[in-house]
Amino acid sequence: MNERAVSVSQLYLKASHKAYYCKITYDSGRREERRLAVDAKEADKERAKILQDLERQALPSRNSTVRQLIDVFLTWDKANSHLRTYKWHLGFLRSFSHSLSPKLRVSELQLHHVEKWLTAHYPKNSNPNTRHAAIACVKRVFNWAVRDMEYFDRNPLAKLHKPAKRHRGTCLKHEEWAVVLKEIGEEDPFHEFMTVLLETGTRPQQARILASRHVNFDRMEVRFADGEVDGKPGEQWFPLTERGAVLLRKLCLKRPEGTLLRNSQDKPWTPSAINSRFQRMKNKLPFRAFCYAARHTYAMDLIDAGATTGMVSTALGHKDLTVAPKVYANHFDKRDKRLRECLEEGARQREAARNNGKAEKTA
Repeated sequence: MNERAVSVSQLYLKASHKAYYCKITYDSGRREERRLAVDAKEADKERAKILQDLERQALPSRNSTVRQLIDVFLTWDKANSHLRTYKWHLGFLRSFSHSLSPKLRVSELQLHHVEKWLTAHYPKNSNPNTRHAAIACVKRVFNWAVRDMEYFDRNPLAKLHKPAKRHRGTCLKHEEWAVVLKEIGEEDPFHEFMTVLLETGTRPQQARILASRHVNFDRMEVRFADGEVDGKPGEQWFPLTERGAVLLRKLCLKRPEGTLLRNSQDKPWTPSAINSRFQRMKNKLPFRAFCYAARHTYAMDLIDAGATTGMVSTALGHKDLTVAPKVYANHFDKRDKRLRECLEEGARQREAARNNGKAEKTA
């Protein structure tokens, strides 16, 4: 029987045996009474050695079950990661763990075990972003065990392929946003929230915590300290336009303390509340809309105005200036195509003018 000890009781004396004992509990629930030395000090040393062995056995290895490894990872993840990251991992890993046999060991895990789970919950014809996230989450456990913790030296899922993520490139025109805002209604606090997103290009998670202390009107920028924005480590900032500054100045005067954007109960917006608002509008709109699409529209305005990829990344507050060309590559291509069409049209007009001049000169 492959059992792991999980706890050791305190010493206790059995007078009839004239010796000390302790009880060892295994992960199967079985308990074993272990006879130790007659002398209390010697018995305590023997118990300490059992505890050391227990600690070594508690570390995951290739002989551990996959479920045990996932449990250890989640315990570490909860203590070391952001709560939203932990919950994101928990959802996928709990589903994956339940799809496996409780006795399946790390050394026995193969790609077909993962593929069976994916086929049942995230098949290839489903959303590639969700399938990508599910695979990334499972691979994270084994990369952590091998690379970060060195519990074992081979990742059984190293060859597991993640599908390319598909950018949600919905980019609404301002006429369409006008329809969305009309559906929301000017008296609704959510109208104010969406207007700020459209005028500043800020991320929804930044807008939810935006306060007057984040806004510097002299420098015309908004800046968040490291750790303030969920899922975005490091300092976050983005520049303000004149219209954006006017809008935020009004909000700062209205609410000098606390968050600037609040719901009808005068509380900060939550991600679930924002998603619910768009879900309720889903069947009322003739097009697809979601909160982050406001940021895409803001970026497209810059691209249409002739901004370079670096300018767009700066305006959106990207730390990596290569993000904009990756995310909005097709939009930049469209702008370049339109530019080439204009150049060709200009060339045709010049050629026509020259031909007309030659014709008049000949006449």
